[in-house]
Amino acid sequence: MLEKFIFTADIHLKMWSDKEHDDEGRPLKLIEILSTFEQMCKYAKAHDIPSIIIGGDLNDTKGIVSVRAFLLFQEIVRRYDDLHFYILHGNHDACTGRIEEEESAIQLLEPFDNTTIIMEPMRLDNILLVPYSKNIPDVLHHQTDNGIEDIDIIISHLGLSEATLSSGISIKSTMTARSFQGFKLVLLGHYHKPQLVEDGDTKIYYVGSPIPVRRDEATEEKRFLVVDSETCEVESIPTTGYRRYVEVIIEEDSDTLELAQQITNAKKAGHHVVVRNKTANMPKQLEGIIEGVQVVDMYEAEEEIRGITSAMTPEEQCKKYLEIEEILEEDWDEYLAIGLECVAGGTDG
Repeated sequence: MLEKFIFTADIHLKMWSDKEHDDEGRPLKLIEILSTFEQMCKYAKAHDIPSIIIGGDLNDTKGIVSVRAFLLFQEIVRRYDDLHFYILHGNHDACTGRIEEEESAIQLLEPFDNTTIIMEPMRLDNILLVPYSKNIPDVLHHQTDNGIEDIDIIISHLGLSEATLSSGISIKSTMTARSFQGFKLVLLGHYHKPQLVEDGDTKIYYVGSPIPVRRDEATEEKRFLVVDSETCEVESIPTTGYRRYVEVIIEEDSDTLELAQQITNAKKAGHHVVVRNKTANMPKQLEGIIEGVQVVDMYEAEEEIRGITSAMTPEEQCKKYLEIEEILEEDWDEYLAIGLECVAGGTDG
């Protein structure tokens, strides 16, 4: 029986666009992602935990695999050959734009003796592992139709109606907490926001991404989970060693000296700083301090008409909603993909 294991998801390997690189020209964001994964490996060895389960989206860009990013990840898998890695297929691991795939980026890890690549539902003692699929409700029903009493834990990659994205947006899905009635514990990848959804005796955890992948994840405490499959107890362990997103909001009654110190400290620590200005004019005391910092003018944005009309196309409606929710335009692609798929009848993004 797989008594204890570490659970993580949404690693999103690629050569990220980053202003900062290490001496070998590798983006620091990728190095931070790999560092947090190695943190999990070190924790597993130190606490005699034999396995790590990755709940989908090891890859970032559908249809594109960053060779160098995957080679760096493979080095870690090879180095920790006494650990076993179970890797589920996620929607970003798809090799083309099609939802249903026979091939996945995670299959690049198949040659390793200490990896199990999960492209089809797999039973592991009292655990059922279900990779991403457009028909997850049917898959779950089929898999649990016989022998559900022996399954305590479901691990998958999907969107849940009761869960939220990091932006606070909830997306209606065919999967709800009620879909998992009868199970003790559900562990999910797909949404980057760490969260717990409870339905009766069932606890549903989104582990979240190991580092802040986007700016709307700024306030989240990133983590991995340590799971006892016998007791279904879950322990949350914070990940460390990455630059954080620090959001500073300027309002008419803000203490500019305090904000100046906050921005200065964050810049010195190397964190990503985003200043949201809700005043008509930037306070003069901050003008020099915000040099090199991203500034979002919220004053004019709040003055705009926020209308979503039936005359708009679904894409126009989604874009307007993202604008209303103050999502940065550079992060729109992922949300648009999720929103438009839901409008078209998909289960998740």
